[in-house]
Amino acid sequence: MKRITREEVSKQLVTDAYFEPGNHMVKIRQTIAVIAAWLFIFIPFLWLSIPVFFPTTADWLDFRIYFEERLAFWYLLIFTVRVLAAKQIVKTLDTML
Repeated sequence: MKRITREEVSKQLVTDAYFEPGNHMVKIRQTIAVIAAWLFIFIPFLWLSIPVFFPTTADWLDFRIYFEERLAFWYLLIFTVRVLAAKQIVKTLDTML
């Protein structure tokens, strides 16, 4: 069995500036970008779910739901479930390889 040195391993592995020591601006910028991206995903979902799950609050806000909005809500739900399922499939395949 061949012994691998640390130098050989470091050449084979991919490095990422986010996980290296220092690089604080990269960490701040990428963290803000990820949080903003997740907010862009969840805010429409939450907005469309108000009339579905909280009808009295929707009436109080004079927020009416129409067929198109209900349809968009279900599309967002299906999209979210598929993304999470695809992520789990990729994770499973990565562990198998």
